[in-house]
Amino acid sequence: MLILSQRSLRREKLLKGGREPLSQSPDFDPRELMKKDLPNWIQPFLTELTAKPFVGEQQRKRTALNHIVTTFVALGIGVATSVLALSESGFNLGLIPIGWGLTVYGARKLRLTIMHACSHHAVFTNNRKFNCWLGEFISILTLTLNFKAYQRGHNKDHHSNKLLTPGDETYQYLIDTVGFRLGMNVNHAWRHLWKTLVSPTFHIHQFASRLAATFLSDSLSHNLLSVVFWSSVLGFVTLKNSWLAFLVAWIIPISIFFEASSLLRQCVEHHFPVPTTAKHSPEVLSQMTAAIFCGEPTPKLDSSASWVEIFLAWTLWWLRMLFYHLPSRVFILTGDSPCHDFHHRNPGSHKWLDCIFERQKEVEAGVKYYHRWGLLEAINESFKFMSLQPPHSS
Repeated sequence: MLILSQRSLRREKLLKGGREPLSQSPDFDPRELMKKDLPNWIQPFLTELTAKPFVGEQQRKRTALNHIVTTFVALGIGVATSVLALSESGFNLGLIPIGWGLTVYGARKLRLTIMHACSHHAVFTNNRKFNCWLGEFISILTLTLNFKAYQRGHNKDHHSNKLLTPGDETYQYLIDTVGFRLGMNVNHAWRHLWKTLVSPTFHIHQFASRLAATFLSDSLSHNLLSVVFWSSVLGFVTLKNSWLAFLVAWIIPISIFFEASSLLRQCVEHHFPVPTTAKHSPEVLSQMTAAIFCGEPTPKLDSSASWVEIFLAWTLWWLRMLFYHLPSRVFILTGDSPCHDFHHRNPGSHKWLDCIFERQKEVEAGVKYYHRWGLLEAINESFKFMSLQPPHSS
């Protein structure tokens, strides 16, 4: 009875004030403060970092080919950097984290943004087969669920009123694979997240599942293509006697770091609704997906602040932007994923190419969207919503 009462109190608090982090804040928008307090030349960088343009910012058009080429280039440079780092000892080993970072960024954007867009036939709008071919190649390269199976489940259950119910891909991952529990206390959820991130059992199990999905799927053609492609790669590795380089440059980033990025992203991709009788109504479904912006308000200092206080405040702000929000954006909220809410309202649209600008246009036109600032803050908010769910509910 006490537990139910506490949950009811949390629900009432969230209903009354808990939506505030998701609401629009025109009078206190961190991105507008950045525009006001920082020079114009740095604004394009801040827009890419935060994934949010300032009001009235001119849109910079990108093509699907631009996204594809730059992503594969980043992936190739990442692998090459790691291989180069192993060619000599000493200082060059310091290049390995850079190589891993670029590899994870490239692989995650291929899977999270480009393959996802292929599943909606939104990359090559004039030829659906090209979407399938590219999606199939990405699924084989990144050792993930074969494209056709992913496309089938994603469009049938994820883009429907079954979102975050048994059978939905996000629900299955968070509840069945990772082991979160509906109604779980927020602090317990955080402990479970950190424990899972460093769990060898979790990473081994996930990588084994991905290998099975690559080579033992229900699609014979996918399995044959996977065997041919990876046999060629492994044959070349054997010929060059480059097994250590293959392990360091590809297997480690594509398994451990790729999976860690996926776990953190899944924690904020959607959030459970506040339990109501109108669960999964169109309005509730729209609230279950919020944008995640990477940034925070610029320092607010009064006129009496000393130069030391100003220097320390701005130094701390830049440190958080560059060493917290920037890695969150590059390695976890990759590509168009910060504006996933825009995608759910426009699932088959080619506007994913410039979604951060397209979403901003709709916001300025009066369309009601929800958002949060900061990855960890967004995860904490998602855990709050999860804690309100009745245990074992569907």
